[in-house]
This record gives sequence, structure tokens and C-alpha cells, in this order.
Amino acid sequence: FGSSHVGTRLLLLKCQAWLYAAEFCVSPFSRCWLLWCVLLALMAAGTKWYAHEYEYCFVEMMALIILVVLALIFETTWHKLRHQTEQSYIYGDLQALIESASHRESAIQPCADVTHLRLRKELVSRAGGEFMTLGFLAFCIFFSHNLGGFEWLVRRCPSSEEWHLPATTADWLSLAETAHMKLFFGMVFYFVLIWRLVEGSIKKIQMWEQVRLRRAMSPRFNAATVLSVNAMDSDLGNHILWRRYFIQQMVRWQSKRPAPFRDLMQLLGIETSAENASESFHRILDKDFCFSEYLALSVESGVRDSIQVHVTTWSGVILLFGSFALLHRFGHISLMALM
Repeated sequence: FGSSHVGTRLLLLKCQAWLYAAEFCVSPFSRCWLLWCVLLALMAAGTKWYAHEYEYCFVEMMALIILVVLALIFETTWHKLRHQTEQSYIYGDLQALIESASHRESAIQPCADVTHLRLRKELVSRAGGEFMTLGFLAFCIFFSHNLGGFEWLVRRCPSSEEWHLPATTADWLSLAETAHMKLFFGMVFYFVLIWRLVEGSIKKIQMWEQVRLRRAMSPRFNAATVLSVNAMDSDLGNHILWRRYFIQQMVRWQSKRPAPFRDLMQLLGIETSAENASESFHRILDKDFCFSEYLALSVESGVRDSIQVHVTTWSGVILLFGSFALLHRFGHISLMALM
């Protein structure tokens, strides 16, 4: 590749940019046509390390073959993963499995008609979008270099005796690529952590649905039998205790939070002026309230909020990076010193 490594990096970055642009084309023919047009338009970009044009074409075609093969492997793996998440666990699958195995409807009443989330599917879909965004950043770096953006930075941002900046386009290109890779590995590390969170949440949701089914198939529990149930099945016993405590706290809304309590009473068709309103409220909740589904919906909402990184979160990250930049520039403090 000659004496300079700039041509090598540009060649790989160019191929990545082509592959990203090709993703927006609908038909295979339009994708091939786009790649060929970009190939002809940008063939001479970068440092000229070759003596003959066919030498450049040969190396570029070999690089394209390797990257396309890698892209096909990644795309096939990704599509298989997405297909598996389409059939991943969702709250209510265990009851449906019981009904399917017995070839009849279960006597257990279904919970409220709400839509639950397939957390694995949410994670894979979001990860795909983030990786596509990283491809767009590679696309921007490549075209910034080829359109003279880094040369403009060299002219507009020269070094001084007090402050040193990248002196060549190769330095700016290397800096941009390093920052891009840091974002990539940071995103990979983040989604690995979220994957662990998703797997742990799914195990909890499955356990809550299991104890709901075991509770529905068991007789009614009173204060005397809960202790014995807890000794034989700790998950079921704890679930019953949590459920009773939750219902008791909701009954206390009558004095602590009267406005939401009145709304709930109207929703359940109970007259708030009745003498036994609180007892009726407690009895209906104890009979029909699906505590496990409430827990599942709460966890799903929290996990989805962690998966979907919002604009406010990115704004906080930008402010954090800006604070670091001010400390580096005016405080002359390195990142390692801050750690």
C-alpha cells in the first residue's frame, strides 16, 4: 500500500460507505448500479500509492469482496437473530402453552387485554438501528475527507506555541476514525449490559406468570395458610404477601390520594358514598387484580426505556463531553487525570 497508511484507511472506509449507501436501495440492480457509479466517481480518492490504475482496481475489488462476504455473514446472522426474537417469550405464553397442551381452554381467567413487549425483539431492533447510525458516521467521515473537510481543518485550525492540533489530513482522519471506533465499542458494551438486563427481566416475568398460574390453580389462601405455602413454595408465598400488601396500600388511597381513588372507584362501578365502599374495593381487587401482570408491565416499561436511548439522554452525554472538553482546553487536565 505504499509508504502512507492513509490510502489503506480510506479504501476500507470508502467500501464501508458504499455498503451503507447500498442499504437504502430497493432492488439488487439499483444497489449494484450505485456501487459502480460511486466506484467510478471516487476511484482516484486518497493518496496515490499505485503506479497503474489496474493495480488500484485489483486491490479495491479484493477489499470489496472481503467486505461484502463479511456483510453477508453479518446480515444472515442478524436476520436469524431477529427471526428468533419474533418467537421469544412474552407474558401470557405459559398459559397459552398449557391450553395448547390440554387442547382446551384453561379455567384460569386471562388478565386484562393489554399488549406486552417481547423484550428480546425490542433489544435487537434497537441495536440494529444504532449500528446503522454508526455506519452513517463512517459514511460522513469518508465524504468529509474526500470533499476536503480535513484539509479545511488543517488550514483553519493551525497549531500554536500554546496549543497543538493535528497538523495533517492524515492526523485528522486518524482522530475521526478513533473517535468513531470508541463510539462503536461503547455502544457494543452498552448493549451487552442491556442484554444481561433483558435476560434477567425475562426470567423474573416468567417466574411471576408461573406463580400466578399456581395461585389460580390452588384454593384461596388466608393468613394461616400463607406461612405453610411460603415454606413449600417461597416464590408463591412471597407473591401472595406482596399482592396483599399492594392491595392494602391501594385501599389506603381513600385517605392519602382521594382523587385517584375516586377515579378507580368509578372505573370499578363502586359508589364512593356507600358505607362499605372500601370493603367492596378491597374485595374486587382481591378477586380480579392480576398483580403479576402489573409487575410484568412495569418491568417491561422500565427495560424498554433503557433500550430506547432518548434525545434527553444523548443531550446529557453531549453536555458531559462538553464539560470534559472545557477541562481539557482551559484546565489542561487529561482524561486519565480525571479518572
